[in-house]
Amino acid sequence: MKNLITLALGALLGMSAMSADYHAVSIAATNSLTASATQTTGTGNVIDLKNYTRLGLQVEFIHTAGAAVAAANCTVTLVRSADGVTYETTPTLTWVIPNNSTNQVVAFTNLPAANTDAVRYIKVKSLQNGSTNAMSNFKIWAIRKTATP
Repeated sequence: MKNLITLALGALLGMSAMSADYHAVSIAATNSLTASATQTTGTGNVIDLKNYTRLGLQVEFIHTAGAAVAAANCTVTLVRSADGVTYETTPTLTWVIPNNSTNQVVAFTNLPAANTDAVRYIKVKSLQNGSTNAMSNFKIWAIRKTATP
């Protein structure tokens, strides 16, 4: 009912009743991370932030079946760009995901707006598996959203 009133009032006053745009997509990163290694290839597609003001990330992975789960962190390092060609050489965005010592891990974070404001492109530069166990079913979701008016 409230939305109907908002739309009607907006139409009467000549204003558009807009809502936030939300888009979640897998960035197609590698499916597995080698044990005790840093990967710089297969880190996924570039995330285009045109028309978006907020960015969240969700990472999912499973430890090798049947192996004792070794507690260690997964580190995701991101770099930003104005043109999608030249990326910053000193990454300032690093997300450390604590291993919860279970077979499956799902982690979510919202990047601070100060780190994504006026950024057109962002991508994962490297994925570091600090565990002595390989990680499989690895997936990174990019969740882009416009500011709510």
